[in-house]
Amino acid sequence: MQLLEPYRVLDLTDAKGFLCGKLLGDLGADVVKIEPPGGEPSRRFPPYYLGEPHPERSLYWWAYNSNKRGITLNLESERGRALFHRILAKADVLVESFDPGHLSRLRLGYPELRRRYPGLIVVSITPFGQTGPYAGFKTSDLISMATGGIVYVSGDPDRPPVRVSQPQAYLHGGAEAAVGTMMAILERESSGEGQHVDVSIQESLVSTAVSSVVTWDITGGVQSRQGAIRSRGEGRVTYRLVWPCKDGYVVFTRLYGPGMNAATADLVSWLEAEGVDVGDLGVVDWDTFDIDRLSQERADALFEPLGGFFARRTKAELFDGAVARRIPLYPVNTMEDLLVDRQLQARGLFQQIEHPELGESILYPVEHLKVHPEPIEIRRRAPLIGEHNLELYQGELSLSLDELRDLEAEGVI
Repeated sequence: MQLLEPYRVLDLTDAKGFLCGKLLGDLGADVVKIEPPGGEPSRRFPPYYLGEPHPERSLYWWAYNSNKRGITLNLESERGRALFHRILAKADVLVESFDPGHLSRLRLGYPELRRRYPGLIVVSITPFGQTGPYAGFKTSDLISMATGGIVYVSGDPDRPPVRVSQPQAYLHGGAEAAVGTMMAILERESSGEGQHVDVSIQESLVSTAVSSVVTWDITGGVQSRQGAIRSRGEGRVTYRLVWPCKDGYVVFTRLYGPGMNAATADLVSWLEAEGVDVGDLGVVDWDTFDIDRLSQERADALFEPLGGFFARRTKAELFDGAVARRIPLYPVNTMEDLLVDRQLQARGLFQQIEHPELGESILYPVEHLKVHPEPIEIRRRAPLIGEHNLELYQGELSLSLDELRDLEAEGVI
């Protein structure tokens, strides 16, 4: 039996909250994705399978809506809301990402739902939370990442800030919401009471810039944007964080000061064993070394052999050597690197998932964490538009086919 198998989750989210329902579904919950008739707009998000734009071929939709059943329902209609209440009566959790106040205008706000379903857990995922001066503001990935703080410290100091890779802000909000949901479920097990889990995407992103928070707490300084070259404080000597190598980049950072130099000493020993002329690195007393006591010119000259050593070797060669010597050095991986990564393959991260509508199986990342006793797996690919309407409306709510046709004609489902 999987961790959340006894629970049913209704997923009313758009892209801001997809990951929450997916994570709960991965852990065994029966997640029902409720879309408006015609499908959720994010079905039009590229990229598409084989490059063909189609609402059933969005890789974005596939990635974040697997392990969910799918139905269509128009909550703007009275009949739609009446049906929704019948579905709610059997639910444990409702996850939504509407603007604050939207569900209240439909008479589906948390106070109303709490009176009618006191054990229901309602999870709301919004850009800035349900209350406060920004509660009514819109967002995007860039806005969320910027207001969360990570953009301020991302990029090179002589250029404008940059956002982090592919859009990730909503994923942080969804993950925090999944954690909050499980905490609320645990509380309900003892109290019997549901609650409102209020998730601010902005607040969920503060942890991505945690070193900046710590810098202020410890030094009173504001961490600046530094790119591949870093320092430990304003005006101190800088050191390299990201190093070019033969086929990309690796990260090695242990060039700080007393108590953190053992890894650098081990790296120097590796260079010497490979016949590299390490220069003055070979006579450094690593028990007392403190880079802050050096001039910038002296620091650059001292660590020049490291750059040459990295540049002549591949990411795999450097990583394998570092693991064998317990040196905290790691590659900057591309997506292609991850697909052939030996550790991820050994963990069984990737799995072929059948898409019967295409007559194909597609490779998915699956077991993102280990859960005892049942492993995480993708039990079903993302739903087609209204794929489970008959299963839920006829099979569970006992609606007749004539009633369903009437609801479809009215645009209710």
